Amino acid sequence: MRRARRTGEAAGVRRGAGRDAPRVEVGRARPASERPSSERAADGVSGPAETAGFRPSLARFLEATPRVFRRCAVDAPFGLGFLASPAEVKYPFVYTRDLAVAIVALCELGDLAVARRACDFLLGTQLPSGEWVQRYDEAGNRQDEVPQEDNTALAVWALLACARSGYDPAALERFREPVARAVAVVRERTIHPHACLPITHTSIHETSVSEGFEIWNACAHARALRDAGQAYGEAAWCELGDLVVRAVGSLMAAGGRFVRRLDPHGHPDLRPDITLMAPWYFGLLAADDPRIASGARLIEQTLIDPALGGYTRYLTFSEEELMVFPGPWFFYTAWIAQYYADAGDPPRADAILRWILDHACDGELPELLITRHRFHFFRDVLARKAQGSPNARFRQAMLAELARLADRLRHDDVAPGVLPLLWSHVEMLRALRKRGYVKTFRTGLGGA
Repeated sequence: MRRARRTGEAAGVRRGAGRDAPRVEVGRARPASERPSSERAADGVSGPAETAGFRPSLARFLEATPRVFRRCAVDAPFGLGFLASPAEVKYPFVYTRDLAVAIVALCELGDLAVARRACDFLLGTQLPSGEWVQRYDEAGNRQDEVPQEDNTALAVWALLACARSGYDPAALERFREPVARAVAVVRERTIHPHACLPITHTSIHETSVSEGFEIWNACAHARALRDAGQAYGEAAWCELGDLVVRAVGSLMAAGGRFVRRLDPHGHPDLRPDITLMAPWYFGLLAADDPRIASGARLIEQTLIDPALGGYTRYLTFSEEELMVFPGPWFFYTAWIAQYYADAGDPPRADAILRWILDHACDGELPELLITRHRFHFFRDVLARKAQGSPNARFRQAMLAELARLADRLRHDDVAPGVLPLLWSHVEMLRALRKRGYVKTFRTGLGGA
């Protein structure tokens, strides 16, 4: 990857870019034994991927993804965890958020045995209070630096998604007490008793940009509370979830769209953010809801990276908001592909999928792309933040990533940051499933 494409159009992210994609000619099907492994990896891909023009790169992605899962897998005494990235890369921890999304995706894609083992990791890391924290090491010891309220809601969401997949009454009963403890702590400590919104310190962005009452955190709690109430026949839990949904609709909307948060004083933060899609992401609203569609238009207008294509998570205006280098994020870009698949715009979804696959590295997906100019512009700020981390392992991993990027960008104009990132692979799989290109997926890790 030597030089960045200059515009979103060149990177295949402009509306309608998928309409004129070349057709891949497919000849007589050969027996699996005569075909290369990269081709066999795409056996779960249905016909539309051929017309979308990215079958070869999709095959490489599908061949690489089980390897990424295996490189990130860690066997704790009580269950299977997944590091956010392989141990030698930037995020050598099991993040509750990333693990929860991976569990939901594996359930959707049919790898229930592995999803259940990952649920065991969640059960083993729940605190006596009922909460889950930001991250854990391979043995399940907490390694959190900042409070992140969304993790508890996401863990409940994942547990119940697994219990409902294929309907597993034994798992549902096994999860009852941990879910009840989680709901209790949410009611007692997290949901504001007057605003009916969950309080947020940090969240998915892991900076103070989320502080106050954030829409991602609110929607995660609404989904978890509703799911828990429905699963266990607890009307009070459903009612609390409904209260959060109503508060999101009444307090967190302005100008025909949602806002990313209310600040700690209740003032709306109108800046564009990829998390405006949270009510759709968690299934609280349909893709054609006018407020979701309006948020998607704002994201199109403001968050497509002007140099590289793809979607950035938000615009970084201050050092306080800077946690990583600005650039297009792969799993957020996959979110938008999922959205257009749900919204009935297959050409747009396919154009975004093509951008992701075009920027994969031997089938592996990074966290984001970083230009040489942005690296040098923001490096000192991020180096200071890395040095200030109280967690020695995280500090070393961040500094090692900076050194790797510096070496790569001596020669290249653009470098992948955090390669591979498991969450990027997870959301790409979910996007491919929504488009019908992948029906099932197996990590190759087996069951218990």
